[in-house]
Amino acid sequence: MDTQRLILLVIFSFSIVMLYEAWNREKLPPPPVAAKASGVPDKPADVPTAAAPAAPSAPAGAVPGAQAVPGTVPGAVPVAPGTAAAPTTQPIVVKTDLFTAQIDPVGGVISQIALTQHRDAFDKAKPYLALQRNAERTFVAQAGLLGEGMPNHRTVYEVLPGPRELAPGENKLEVRLAATTATGDKVVQTLAFRRGSYLIDTTFDVTSAGGAPVAPYAYFQLTRDTKQAVPQISMAPAAYVGPVVYNATDHFKKVEPAEIDKLAADPARKAPYAKSTTDGWVGMLEHYFVSAWLPSDEKKLPREFYTSKLDGGLYAAGVIVPTAAAGAGASVTVPLFVGPQDQDLLKTVAAGLDLSVDYGIFTVLAAPLFWLLKWLHGLIGNWGWAIVAMTVMIKGAFYPLNAAAARS
Repeated sequence: MDTQRLILLVIFSFSIVMLYEAWNREKLPPPPVAAKASGVPDKPADVPTAAAPAAPSAPAGAVPGAQAVPGTVPGAVPVAPGTAAAPTTQPIVVKTDLFTAQIDPVGGVISQIALTQHRDAFDKAKPYLALQRNAERTFVAQAGLLGEGMPNHRTVYEVLPGPRELAPGENKLEVRLAATTATGDKVVQTLAFRRGSYLIDTTFDVTSAGGAPVAPYAYFQLTRDTKQAVPQISMAPAAYVGPVVYNATDHFKKVEPAEIDKLAADPARKAPYAKSTTDGWVGMLEHYFVSAWLPSDEKKLPREFYTSKLDGGLYAAGVIVPTAAAGAGASVTVPLFVGPQDQDLLKTVAAGLDLSVDYGIFTVLAAPLFWLLKWLHGLIGNWGWAIVAMTVMIKGAFYPLNAAAARS
């Protein structure tokens, strides 16, 4: 009977740990990482450009059959001529009911997302930074067009006038950035924010200068470091931080930074995910939050997933999609989700996005326990009493074993 007691002790201890982790996932924001005294460049490292190779190619992971991108090496994002300048203008600050965003006029990079409803664990007056670029951390969303002279996330855009705060009664806010290519084509990047939504619709509209057909490919990527967003319990498995790819072929695939290192060292190595698909999305996970580019699956557009190792300990994960003809030009829209790992919310945003809620190696037990906890919370309305009620239910379920052990 000592063995039965040991089994019961392990089961109850495991249940307590899983309940605590689930409650933390639902209610507590991750505490911030303490800042270093030493400064670190606040601009993420870029893949360098080089002289045109013998066989021009698009960035690593380019769509097969896409227009060649001259003047690049595999994994490179071309820099529009005369536009690779250091950021000298102030960021555009956008306020919605759910977050405050900062957009860099250099490249239209979303360099910060401060979630209003999720607070800093050490200072309740501060919101949690889901995206950020500062001396300590780098986690940003970038986008651009592929093609000679096309604007990318290094291009200095002209900021077009418009509101910067979602006014009462308004449901949509747009920030528009404009650029002109070397051939005179006009490009407008629009970031659309909506009330009650963690989605940011990112659109590129290209207008041909001479009326000739133009259909560049667009890339959308997330670039971040590998630092944990929350302190780790020494005896618990570390939460996964890094890229994920979801599609019908891979289902839900984590791409470990160590695997990206191997791909960088050996470009001929087979990627651990399907590169070319007609569905799916790419994202980056933290312990409590997820950021993801979500191309539409309705039209089954071809897309190419890629990952890259960058300078400064950074990693990028992105997707390349074609633009669609729109009059004398082309257009493409891909939403960006940056928000909490709320399974009920994620299920409504995109297929498979709810799988980003990572219970680790104990998913088979933790997921149903958390579902039961949420159900009890819906009935009781208090997390503390819901945990008590769940504990009583678990004790009741194992009462026959306890009774047998007591009789023994």
